[in-house]
Amino acid sequence: AKLIKPMRPLFVKHYAPSKRDYIGHACTVASSKVSDSFGIGRIETGGTPLQIDIRSTDNTLFIKGMTVRIAEYDEIRDVFDVISEEAFQKLVD
Repeated sequence: AKLIKPMRPLFVKHYAPSKRDYIGHACTVASSKVSDSFGIGRIETGGTPLQIDIRSTDNTLFIKGMTVRIAEYDEIRDVFDVISEEAFQKLVD
């Protein structure tokens, strides 16, 4: 232990991102459609794409291949609520 303690700064700690860290990220719709009860999306993470459950809460129809933004994460349902890119830009501006 005495030999390893001085080398402690050399070891990097890696932390997995939490699901809330993905709020605001772009997401590509992977399912045929997204509704308030069904939808699958993919987030590019720099490695293997992450497949997530997404829902449209404002009754906007999203179809396969569209780019949407993650607006919120619902821990109870374990799903991400998404909005259109245009709606996201209005929130940001």
